[in-house]
Amino acid sequence: MEFTVLERLLLLNLLPQVGSIITLRVVQQLRAELSFSEDEIARMSLQEVGANITWNQDAEEPKLVEVGDTAKTIIAKRLRDLDESEQLQPQHLSLWEQFCGE
Repeated sequence: MEFTVLERLLLLNLLPQVGSIITLRVVQQLRAELSFSEDEIARMSLQEVGANITWNQDAEEPKLVEVGDTAKTIIAKRLRDLDESEQLQPQHLSLWEQFCGE
């Protein structure tokens, strides 16, 4: 699956911090795949400004990340939990479409 910088940041924040050993292993691997390389950080001028992250959107390129079935299930559950608690935000829509398909 291809993800934009914003989608990668949202997914990194969305992934659970606790869970079963299987969940934690899958999340650990997915976090590594979604993270930003030193080259990406430099090329896009990715930086933290207070509580926000900024980057040069002209230098942005989607990143292809392999997301297995277990990871897809974990992400879809987190998105559905946000939906049920009415905590979804507009920036989650593209992730909802990719993982929940509705």
